[in-house]
This record gives sequence, C-alpha cells and structure tokens, in this order.
Amino acid sequence: MSVWALRVLHIENPAGVASELRDAQRRSGVDSDVLVTWPNPMKFPVDHEVPLKGMTLTSLKGMKEVIRISSGYDVLHVHTGINWKRADLVWLGAIRKRPILLHYHGSETRLGYGAYYSSLGDAKVVATPDLLDWWEDAEYVPNPVKDELFNVPFSPPSGTIKILHMPTDRTIKGTDKVLEAISLLKKDGLAIEFTVLEHVPHDEAISAIRRSDIVIDWISDRSVTGIAGIYGKTSIEAMALGKVAVAFIDDEMRQRYPKDIGVVSPAEPTALSLAECLKGLITDADRLTTVMRKGREYALREHNQNKIVQTFERIYSAIA
Repeated sequence: MSVWALRVLHIENPAGVASELRDAQRRSGVDSDVLVTWPNPMKFPVDHEVPLKGMTLTSLKGMKEVIRISSGYDVLHVHTGINWKRADLVWLGAIRKRPILLHYHGSETRLGYGAYYSSLGDAKVVATPDLLDWWEDAEYVPNPVKDELFNVPFSPPSGTIKILHMPTDRTIKGTDKVLEAISLLKKDGLAIEFTVLEHVPHDEAISAIRRSDIVIDWISDRSVTGIAGIYGKTSIEAMALGKVAVAFIDDEMRQRYPKDIGVVSPAEPTALSLAECLKGLITDADRLTTVMRKGREYALREHNQNKIVQTFERIYSAIA
C-alpha cells in the first residue's frame, strides 16, 4: 500500500516523540494520530486519551475502546513495546492482524516491562543504540526534534554561564554527580548560574533550555545504573536550540554514534571528570560558541524530523 494512503496510529508517547512524528507525518501527507493510555504530565498534544490502570473493569473497557479506535488505522506504531497486561494490543496483532511496528525507547527494554509479545511486531526499531543489545533484529532510528527549534535565532553565550540539568530520574541521570561537579566549580570560584528543573510541562522545559548555555543530560555509570553511556531527548533539543549538550558517552556507544557526534562527553562518568569538562567550556568562550554551532549542525543532520519520517514511511510500506 502507498504510504500516502496509510492511516497510522501511534500508541503511547514517550518524551513526546509520537507527537512530533505525527506532526511531521501530517505535513508529508500521511494521516497520523496519537493515542495514549498513560498519564501525560508534560502535556504533549495527543488525539486520543484512554486511561488504563491495572486489570480493573474500567481498564478492560478502556482496552475495548483502544481496539475500537485502532480498527480505523492501517498501521499501529506502538511505542515502548507491549507489557503483559495489554490484551488489546495482543488482540489487534494476533487476531485482527493489524500491522504493528514496535518502537522501543529505553526503560521498557532495560527493565523488561515492555518486552512481552515481541513476536507480534512486523518490524522493530530502537530510539537509542544501546537497545540493539536486546533487539538485534531492530533498526536504530534516532529520535526526531521539532523543525521549529532550529528557527530560534542562535544566541552566543554572554555574561554568567547558565547551566541546566533536567532529570526525569535522578539515579539514572546521575544527578548526584552533577550536583557534586557544580559544587567543585563553585569552589574554584567560577561564576555560573545552575538550575535543576524537574517534572514540568514540555513547553516550560523548552523555555528553560532556551535561557541556558549548557544542558547536562545523562551522566550514566553503567556499573551503577546498568545503562550504557548515551544521550537522550534533552540533549537533542538542547543542540537544536544551539546550546551545548553534555552527556557521558562510553567507548562502546561512541562506536555506534556518528564520528562527529555533537554531544560533549566527560572522559569518565564521575563528578571530577564532569567538572573538568564543564570548566573547559566555561573558561573558553570561543570553544563554547564553536561547540554550540557544531551541536546544532549535528542535530539538524542526524535528528531531522523530515529525514526520520521518511525512514518510518519506508518501514510502514514494507509491513502494511
């Protein structure tokens, strides 16, 4: 079936990725919507909200509603995999034979709660390269970023350097190391303005990134968290807005990213190494500006919304 004739339903919306794909797909002529069954605290725009919680009667009715809505679409793009309770998705895949693309984003794979019924996927993709260790038959498709972020005028650093950290999970994101690194910088007498922002609507998060110069994302020590050194959606949005994204990228993951990766990585996932990395940026305005521009160019090339939509159109055409 031609992708232009397809109706695509995204199910679940981690980090707003489904909403961004939907918007870009609509611009390209694909009929695309987003349905969520999880809470939406960051207020990402969606088309259908069907709350499911546990195996209650209300949830069973909700699953019936998901089946009803999904029946009007040609491809189901299921984000965060399928957990064991999702009888609705099992019915749609196994009985209704709806083509399903399973899109794995992170915790559902690393913790295992979304790794059930993977055989129902007609194709699989992963949002970060470490997930290929679990899904060897998947394709790595980087997360997209909104085109309009690239339209924000570039603003080189001036005055006190502003550093932002926005953890969704303090343990996983290494917030303890971030706080210790900032303390070390202040003891060295460096003039910085540091902000920790948590659990806010997405629009507020974007505004905070725009006001910052450096955004610290994951500082993940695999020996502690079990998670490889990667970068996330926050880094992508920071680079798109012309800010420096800092995240620890380990040697194994560095081989899976493009060689000219736009994220700045400390040498080790430690507070001291992070402090040294930040100091090298804060004390060299020319380098800071250069890295800002490089990151934006990298995000435009590797996380371009339209380029990524074309990748998904190819996958949809193959399974529909």
